[in-house]
Amino acid sequence: MIVVANRVPYNLHEMGSGFTQFVLTLGNLAAKRPSFILIDEPELNLHPSMQRDLLQSIESFASKGMLFATHNFGLARGSTDQIFGLRALPNSVTDIGPISDCPRLASVVGEMGYWAYRQVGASALLLVEGKGDVRMLQPMLRLYDLEHKIVMIALGGSNYISGDAEDQLAELCRLFPEVDKPIFTLIDSELTSAEADPLPSRQDFRDVCVRLDITCHTLERHSLESYLTDESIRRGFPNNDKPRALGHFEPHDLMECGWKKKMAYLAAREISLDDISGTDLDDFLRSISDFLNSINTVTQPSTSEV
Repeated sequence: MIVVANRVPYNLHEMGSGFTQFVLTLGNLAAKRPSFILIDEPELNLHPSMQRDLLQSIESFASKGMLFATHNFGLARGSTDQIFGLRALPNSVTDIGPISDCPRLASVVGEMGYWAYRQVGASALLLVEGKGDVRMLQPMLRLYDLEHKIVMIALGGSNYISGDAEDQLAELCRLFPEVDKPIFTLIDSELTSAEADPLPSRQDFRDVCVRLDITCHTLERHSLESYLTDESIRRGFPNNDKPRALGHFEPHDLMECGWKKKMAYLAAREISLDDISGTDLDDFLRSISDFLNSINTVTQPSTSEV
C-alpha cells in the first residue's frame, strides 16, 4: 500500500507502526461501516497530537457510538461522554465504576499531554462547558485551520460556570508565564430572548475571567446548538423524521426539534463556514486565529536572523 503524506508517496511500512495502525483501522471501518465500535488502546504508538484525531475519525464511522479501553486518562477525559475505571479486587473480582468528571483543571492539562501538543504547533487552550461542546466545536475549528492549534478542555458542565471557578482558573493561569495568556473560554448564554438579562452565575464567571486576563466569550444565542442550521441538521440526522434547527433563543427539546442534544456533533460535522459567517461565534473563532497568528509573527525569527 502506498500512502501519500504532504504530497510525498511512502510505502505503508515506512510510516511507523502507529500511523500504519491508523490507516488500516480507518480502511477497515470505511469498508464495514459498523453500528458500534469496540477497540482496545487505539492510541498506541501515536503522538498525542494525533490520538484525538484517530478517535474522532473512528467514531465518525459508527452510527451508534464507540467504546474504547485506554491507559491514557487525559485522552479519555477529552474524548468521551463517560469514563469508567476498572479495579482489581481479591479473588479475581474486577470492580467497575464511573470516574469523576470534575478534576482540577491544571491536572487535566497535564493528563492530556498539553505540552506535547505545544511541541507540534498547539498554542492555546479553549475551555468549554461540557464534552458535547468539545465534540461540536472540533469540526468548526477545522473551518478556521485551528483544529491542531487549540487544545480544548471541558469544564464539567454548567455547574462549573460561576464565580467559584476562580481558584481553579487562577491555578491554570500560573502554568502560563506569558503576558498574553493563551487561554480562552466559551460559554452558553442560556438566554431565552434577546432582551433577557445575563444569568448572575455566568456574569460572575465572566468577571473572574476578566480579573485573570482570560478571554471569555458568552454566546449571543442560547447555546452552541443554536448555531446549527436546518441544512446541517438534515444532513446530520438523515434518518430522523423532519428534524429542524433550534431558534436563536430556543432551549433544546427532543420532542420539538427531533434530535438528541448529545448527538448534535453529527450536525456540527455538516456545518459550513457560510453557515456561521457573520455570527458572534464566527467573530470569536476568528479572534483566536488572529491572536495565534500574532504570536507566531512575534516568535518567528526574521530572514536576517536565519
